[in-house]
Amino acid sequence: MPLDSARQSKNHMLKLSDIGWQDQVLIAAFRRWVVGWTCNDVRHWNRVRRDLRDELGHDPSETAVTAVAGLVANLGRAGQMPVRSHPPCCTFLSPTEVQLAELFTACRRGDRIRARQIARHMVADAEGAELLIWATRLVSAAAPCCDLAHAIEAQAIESQAIEAI
Repeated sequence: MPLDSARQSKNHMLKLSDIGWQDQVLIAAFRRWVVGWTCNDVRHWNRVRRDLRDELGHDPSETAVTAVAGLVANLGRAGQMPVRSHPPCCTFLSPTEVQLAELFTACRRGDRIRARQIARHMVADAEGAELLIWATRLVSAAAPCCDLAHAIEAQAIESQAIEAI
């Protein structure tokens, strides 16, 4: 079910199974990082590295792990709303996680306008470019096998975001 149509239905809460597997992996990493951040427990951050490696089938670069940390820090510092994250085992998506899934999808598709809109909605305007950079880096690091056209678009989104800073 597309995220927009699911969001319009007031009686439907989005589940992890409603989004693509790559976004599920990234949301799981986000959740685990938030738990580690909240509890100040490095074991959760080490688990993010292991989970990314196991789920994506390749060793995650420091870029991916740094991008998850950057997303959480940026949302915690400049978020328009409090960061809402469900526990790692929960099957439902929080409002923050739904927005992140939409942001990841826009970055993966190279939809610059939509990605920028989502980032600006999630954080203060001045911080939107930074959130966009972290999201683009995470999506790119998580999908090294993505086709060349999408990789080029992701780099273009990141370049524009860097110029906006």
